[in-house]
Amino acid sequence: MAPAEPGRVQCAPRIGRLGGGTDPAGRGRRGGRLPAPAAQARECSPVAWEARGGCRFYYRVVRDDGRVRRLYLGNGPVAELAARDAELRRAERQARARSQARLEAAEAASRELAELADLLARAALVAAGYHRHDRGAWRRYRERPGRADRG
Repeated sequence: MAPAEPGRVQCAPRIGRLGGGTDPAGRGRRGGRLPAPAAQARECSPVAWEARGGCRFYYRVVRDDGRVRRLYLGNGPVAELAARDAELRRAERQARARSQARLEAAEAASRELAELADLLARAALVAAGYHRHDRGAWRRYRERPGRADRG
């Protein structure tokens, strides 16, 4: 893939599946385009830029009253800016998702530590002769005559 000109967004070329059943243009046995491999890196959304008659056109997909619409944004500088803006928003969204995943992992570790500390404190209180009265406050067992087995 040739390097992109400054200020232009460039998509990776689509290729067919490796192996039999494709022609050099990447078409399947029935003539339709095969999907690009999932692992292929792209600089832009594969749906946003569409090639027709040797020109590339940029579309943005929006939902309008529950219906999906494609907004045509052209192929000039406005389309390039819109594509760059979409890429920035996508990158920010992915960064937020990574940050949220790190935060959730830290919270899970903190929760586990708190549960283990609570279990350790309960074990220490029971070993010291305390019990939970009616699942509430910890109380020390009273010493009663004839019941010397409880601390």
